Amino acid sequence: MVAILPSLPAAGGKGFLMSESRVSLSAIEFAKTHYKTPALIKHGIRCGKASCKCAGDYRHGPYAYLYWRDAAGRARRVYVRRADVEAVREIVTRRQWIEQERRTLLRESRAYLRLLKGFAKGYGQ
Repeated sequence: MVAILPSLPAAGGKGFLMSESRVSLSAIEFAKTHYKTPALIKHGIRCGKASCKCAGDYRHGPYAYLYWRDAAGRARRVYVRRADVEAVREIVTRRQWIEQERRTLLRESRAYLRLLKGFAKGYGQ
């Protein structure tokens, strides 16, 4: 995975460099640090060779990929090495659980605030 970082300060501290810096991230680091929780999906692929058996119903793989949507709404993916699949699956599962817990707490907090507002209205009358 190649990530594009914002422009860095130029030497001497004046202005910014116009070129973007590219850093290679492993799928594990990407799954840990991406601002959205990506989906880990395994599927077969076609190689594109006309004489290959995958030109029919057969597919090579399955290969694992992390899928997400970027800020423009385009679907993106990054390949996950076979040796990293289990570690990435654990990271994604953990992040999904954390997000679910966060949403549950937020929903309960909003309900509690509505209840408190109802009590506050009763005291003001």
